[in-house]
Amino acid sequence: MRKPNDPVDDLNEASLALVERLESGLDQRSLAELERTYEKLVGLFLAAVRESADEDQRSRLKDIHDSHAQRWLTSYREEARSTGLFIPRQLPASEGAPVVSVIIPCYGHGRWLRDAVQSVASQDYPSWEVLVVIDGSPDDAVTIALELQRELGPRVRVLDKRNEGLSAARNWGFRAARGKYFLPLDADDCLAPDFLSSCVALFEARSDVDIVYPLLQHFGTEGGIWVTGPVALPQALKMNGTPNCAMFRREVFEEVGGYWHFPDLYEDWEFWLAALGKGRRAVRCPLALLLVRRHGESMQSEKAGRRSLLIERMKVLHPSLYGKDAEADARASLGLPPVAVDDVQAFGRGTCSVTVIDPDDRDDQRLLKRIAAEFTAGSGFSFLLVVHSERAAHAVAEILHGGDHNALDLPDILILTIEEPDPNLARELLLSAPVILDTGRPDLDFLKTQARDCMIRSISTLDELRTFAPRELSSTDR
Repeated sequence: MRKPNDPVDDLNEASLALVERLESGLDQRSLAELERTYEKLVGLFLAAVRESADEDQRSRLKDIHDSHAQRWLTSYREEARSTGLFIPRQLPASEGAPVVSVIIPCYGHGRWLRDAVQSVASQDYPSWEVLVVIDGSPDDAVTIALELQRELGPRVRVLDKRNEGLSAARNWGFRAARGKYFLPLDADDCLAPDFLSSCVALFEARSDVDIVYPLLQHFGTEGGIWVTGPVALPQALKMNGTPNCAMFRREVFEEVGGYWHFPDLYEDWEFWLAALGKGRRAVRCPLALLLVRRHGESMQSEKAGRRSLLIERMKVLHPSLYGKDAEADARASLGLPPVAVDDVQAFGRGTCSVTVIDPDDRDDQRLLKRIAAEFTAGSGFSFLLVVHSERAAHAVAEILHGGDHNALDLPDILILTIEEPDPNLARELLLSAPVILDTGRPDLDFLKTQARDCMIRSISTLDELRTFAPRELSSTDR
């Protein structure tokens, strides 16, 4: 006999009625209304799971949700397609630049790389390219990527580089991409066959939309549906409702400047926050288009235990979104100085080299000329030149920019003046940028200890810095 006000039975009946209504056939307007109803229903499920102290009840709620969600999503996809939703208006010509660029960084996931690339090649939307960025992977990822290139053709591009981490690998891939829309895909995940077409259709229909994110279907060691979103401020300040694999316009990447290259950060969440903070709009595609492999080696699961620390860093990186009081509290919690170093945050989205400069030294003069000549804006490298006086700052500007210290011709170069080396400054720099230290300079001793604590690699020469840039490989060369 049914218990009165049993949340499991109530939600089961409500969700079952919703699925049966959908399976009876609907028009576009009814589909949109049904989607909103489904979102509310999911919210009730999640709230019931959170509030229930009964483990058996929680398990029953999850099973009912996953079962009905899968049935609902299958029917919704069929009905939506039959009414013309999520279908691009026209397919682009095969020649010329691709419409979508899919970037797949790979470190240690070579065994799953073929599945990821094949899921792109199996799309029902033909205008795509894949850039596989091998981030110094210790396995046979390069061999596998080149095999895929031989099988699938030149639309599969392979970039091989020294290990820097996920954010840097993505940034290098997107800088080399040619598409109108960008999509990051982890090497251990896959796309449903209609991922690209569904997202492109939404972009075509909505000029006000900059980011399209899907629902998630887990597979591997566990299954289930994750209903993402909604994604907007201020909710996005507290939790990330956008998966790492969401499609966005090229202009979003260019405006934000890329993913923040820091060794311990919610890089996806930070990127979406930065985009929202610039007025960009995200919408959900209500289809389970992203297939997320569960295998117990997730970077996100590793970060779960440090969530509080990582959110404090987000508050420091985005004071305009979280507020000055939240930033001040976060700085105190992290042991940072109360006042930010002006403009240093701009250097977090590339590979930054910090070097102490003596403009009267001939070797330093040659170094400055090489920086100006070889590392231009947009190259992916930034330089923070630390000098000890205003006179030295003007002398450096003279060499780099013809004397105008305030009108910098190379926006990726910042000249910072300090009177004495300051450990607090070191912590600020290392929070704000992926610092590569010129270890041959004794002036940088005050940064080295902090660098070791933050797990930031060191280099000894400018020539070595160049090795971080990837090489594009071709299967015909091997």
